[in-house]
Amino acid sequence: MHKEEFIRSAHAIAPLITRSEWSIGERILACVEATQKAVNKNTNLGIILLVVPLVAAAQHPQKPFIQSLAHLLRNLTIKDAEYTYQAIRLARPEGLGQRTKYDVYTAPTESLYTIMQDAQQEDKIAYQYANAYQDIFTIGLPAMYQGLHSGLSSSWSTSYLYIQYLSRFLDSHIVRKYGENTAIQVQTGAKSFQKYLRTLPTHYKQLMHFDEQLKVRQINPGTTADLTVATLLTAKMCHYI
Repeated sequence: MHKEEFIRSAHAIAPLITRSEWSIGERILACVEATQKAVNKNTNLGIILLVVPLVAAAQHPQKPFIQSLAHLLRNLTIKDAEYTYQAIRLARPEGLGQRTKYDVYTAPTESLYTIMQDAQQEDKIAYQYANAYQDIFTIGLPAMYQGLHSGLSSSWSTSYLYIQYLSRFLDSHIVRKYGENTAIQVQTGAKSFQKYLRTLPTHYKQLMHFDEQLKVRQINPGTTADLTVATLLTAKMCHYI
């Protein structure tokens, strides 16, 4: 994948995310379909899953943002699950596998909220659905705020945010594709940078070496990247940045 494909994907889904007349499930499926037409790759399934509820919550300004988000998530339906299952099958994420319960290759029998609750221990995106995006509000936004108010640029604050997530959690995508031991190794590598807040830019070479080693091993901390994108959007909507 190349950055141009991520940019094309973003342009493809932007008009669809805000379609307030559509349900969350409909928006998710439409965004995945548009991405497939634009790049024919799974560049952004996790981003779509995280961003659509955030945008939908922002479209209900009569309630505080967090309350609106929690309300929308609790009221997700079986129909939302059907659309989301279709989207996941279309995107074909690596390492998906099959589950004995709520498998995406079968017809859903419960609401999307219930399904995400069941999957939250093994998937960080599902955890956000089940817990009203707790990680973004308690870890992501504070990390972004910390970086910006420590004198880091927005770009370096984003890097700091990413490192914080990668240090705190085992990346779900890595666990699914390569197993827990590999995810622990990546987390350990990220932790070596966690303490460098104000001086993170001075460790550029070490960061790039860490990045290159991941690429050589074809390891992609994709869930961490998805959470970072969702946090940046939330920060903009909540006027953090």
